[in-house]
Amino acid sequence: MVTHGSNFVFTLYSTIGRNRQVPRESLPFLMQSLSDYKNCMKALESVRKHLGKKIRSLQWLIFPAVLENGIRNLPHEILSYIFELCHHSTVGCDFALRISQVSRRFRQIALQTSMIWTRIAGNYHESRFRTFITRSGIRELEI
Repeated sequence: MVTHGSNFVFTLYSTIGRNRQVPRESLPFLMQSLSDYKNCMKALESVRKHLGKKIRSLQWLIFPAVLENGIRNLPHEILSYIFELCHHSTVGCDFALRISQVSRRFRQIALQTSMIWTRIAGNYHESRFRTFITRSGIRELEI
């Protein structure tokens, strides 16, 4: 390792100046310092790679919880609006059923969002047909 300390190297560097003439007696020390600094850089790079892997693993691990926490903090009205937007951007009649089965909260919000129940398939059984009509309220139906 460095015997004189890193301050010595920088002091020596500033005395050498622009002409870059290194005193002969300092050359072995400077060569050793250069080698030590390169080894430190390799060690730091190894630590950086290791920490990068740890960070990516933790991000991957907590991502679902972060999303869930974010969704949990959204007001019901915002989720209801999102459900309506999703309903309008999908084709078919399954969105309302699928979103209402995600969780208790999603079911509660879906049941209160009449817009998503307005699209009814012609091949629904009578009970499902009536359920959709009831949940859609006074909105126009799309059959």
